[in-house]
Amino acid sequence: MILIENKKILQTHFLKAWNQLMEWEQHAHQDVRVEVTKDGNKTIAVKADLGWNYIHSKYNPVAEAKRFVDSFDDIDESQHILFYGVGLGYHIDEFIRKYPSITFSIYEPNINIISKFLSITDLNKWQPTERLLNFMIDNNGEALQNNLLEFTRILDKEVKTVIFNSYDRIFLNETKLFVEVFRNAVFENKEIMFSKIAYSKREALNGLKNVPYMMKFPSFLNGHNNFFKDKPAIIVAAGPSLNREYENLKRIKKDGSAYIFSVGSAINSLIANNIYPDATFSYDGSVENCMVFKKIIDENIAEIPLIFGSTVGFETLERYPGKMANFFVRDHAPIEMFLKRQNGENIDKTDRFRTISSITLQVLIKMKFSPIILVGQNFGYLGDEYYAKDIEYINPITTEGQKMSAVKVKDVYGHEMLSSRGHNEMRSEMESFINSIQPVRIINATKGGAHIKGTEFMPIEDVISASFLLPGIVNPNWLEQIQVESYDLSYFQQQQRHLEDSCDDLMRIFKRFTKLLEEMECFVSTENEVQLEKAFNRFDKLFDRLQQNQVNLLIIQRMNSIGFEIIMKVFEEVRFQTSAIEKAEKVVKYFRIYTENCILDTQIIREAVKEMYAKVQAKADVV
Repeated sequence: MILIENKKILQTHFLKAWNQLMEWEQHAHQDVRVEVTKDGNKTIAVKADLGWNYIHSKYNPVAEAKRFVDSFDDIDESQHILFYGVGLGYHIDEFIRKYPSITFSIYEPNINIISKFLSITDLNKWQPTERLLNFMIDNNGEALQNNLLEFTRILDKEVKTVIFNSYDRIFLNETKLFVEVFRNAVFENKEIMFSKIAYSKREALNGLKNVPYMMKFPSFLNGHNNFFKDKPAIIVAAGPSLNREYENLKRIKKDGSAYIFSVGSAINSLIANNIYPDATFSYDGSVENCMVFKKIIDENIAEIPLIFGSTVGFETLERYPGKMANFFVRDHAPIEMFLKRQNGENIDKTDRFRTISSITLQVLIKMKFSPIILVGQNFGYLGDEYYAKDIEYINPITTEGQKMSAVKVKDVYGHEMLSSRGHNEMRSEMESFINSIQPVRIINATKGGAHIKGTEFMPIEDVISASFLLPGIVNPNWLEQIQVESYDLSYFQQQQRHLEDSCDDLMRIFKRFTKLLEEMECFVSTENEVQLEKAFNRFDKLFDRLQQNQVNLLIIQRMNSIGFEIIMKVFEEVRFQTSAIEKAEKVVKYFRIYTENCILDTQIIREAVKEMYAKVQAKADVV
């Protein structure tokens, strides 16, 4: 009877686990058995090469579970606990008793154990979807990575893993793999979460505020007219090897033998060493991006052009003292919504990458620069050095913590070197991009840097003496050769009116949601399930209307992407709930928070649209 009820719970709340279980039952293995312990409870024995091993104590599994839970010394009420290893769940029962308000999830690597667990332990006591939020099972490690990536991406809390002690012993290799994959999943999730939280709201606002600048300044990708075809270009990044290359770069700059473009924070190191690159690239949408150019802004250095992506933080453009040119970043909704070329041709755009180096590399390749030379692109640590010097807001020294968490990669000489997970991901991304394009000569002149597949290593001294670096190649007036794009102003005005109308409609939708949620809350308090069912029908129709609103889909929903993911997860969880009251409680709780955030963002976007339109129409500092 317990097994039947537990399977219903899995099918209702944890469908993926239920499907895995149903598939497994077609070819189940009998390598586990249930035994009665000395005190009359039960334990599980698992067959191994050297005999049978016990998941729980053969004598008193309840006392063992209490000792295990009592050993936890850093549990925080704000955390979410992921139990690796379920067994028969004694330790989870004890955890629930000791920590009654903390949510948790379970991961069982042995599907044979889960089958015994479901026959003995009542899942209802763990309050599925209220306390037990995720139920994950595996078979031979096949689902591990996907399970953990999906798990980490839908939680908005810090996750603490608890590995049941017997699993370290019985499933040693599986446990080691779990720890490694989980760390990678958490790292990737943190990167994604940080990106979404930091940039999702900013990206929309940056786009609207940057439209006038996109219209005013030359279009780097669309207006170059092959002026740079077969010209050598150097991308200077802020890796520690840059500290050894200033004299070489000064020589190249003096001779005008290659275009020098700095990326990110490298501009500060170059200026500190009396090198003004031909331009500096930026696309970072954060407020902090302005800090990168603080020296240029404070000292009013107007000789270095800024080549900015459409996603760049608008504060940088408002304060930058020098000339500028721009490039479009793919899938940037506010820009794509308003700008259409006068000649009707498509706007060339860059893909989205994790690092400005990869974006700049793609831009230069599109403009047919050749060869392209990488300097200071370490993608790792150079001994005790982490970054180039002379960047006021960055400590260039590698910490012990960074070294301990580092991974080993191959350097340009074929030796091992240390790299951070972030740098390693960025390098892999650049390699994938290089592999995806037609053969382009890319020279990695980064001494002591990581090997980058698809590039050839050549010290900068050899590059200088090569036949493709000839004095006078650089045209000092190169920026004047790039055209300012002509955009369709009537299209712009039409889109502006359409967006304002869409904003008005969106606000009406959210006001109706607010009223509907209040009604549902009343029906919950009076336990009126009949009216709740009718309210849910109205909710579904209103949600369909929300999903048809252009501003919502292209801007507001993206600004609240994490909140929307949580909402969709809630909808999935309540879909099979039979109680309209429980279903409504959850929907009202989470959707109200989401709606309130969206209303605020819609108001902000509407004001930004008005400001943008006024600037373009008045041609104030724009055309």
